[in-house]
Amino acid sequence: MSEEVVCKTAIIKTIYWFSKDYLIDYRTENGQHIIIVDSSDSFSESFRFEFEKEFRSRAYDYELRRIIDEETKEVKTLLLAKTLSQLNIYDDLSSKIWD
Repeated sequence: MSEEVVCKTAIIKTIYWFSKDYLIDYRTENGQHIIIVDSSDSFSESFRFEFEKEFRSRAYDYELRRIIDEETKEVKTLLLAKTLSQLNIYDDLSSKIWD
């Protein structure tokens, strides 16, 4: 998987998700994520395909969540500020401090 498509954080989160069942080593090389799964039990070709398919799907999911979070951060901050401003917390606190 290319570092241009999926960030290191998404790969680490995916490895963590799979780590309960598999021993996985990770490194990057020439802009590619290299994931090595301990195959103490021989993996059949169909199992390897299914594992890789599931791993990629989860890595893409984490990457998409990161992108959505990054792109909506300002909107979330504005909504939080609007909500807090409507609660009049600042007015309540300042009146207690100065009284």
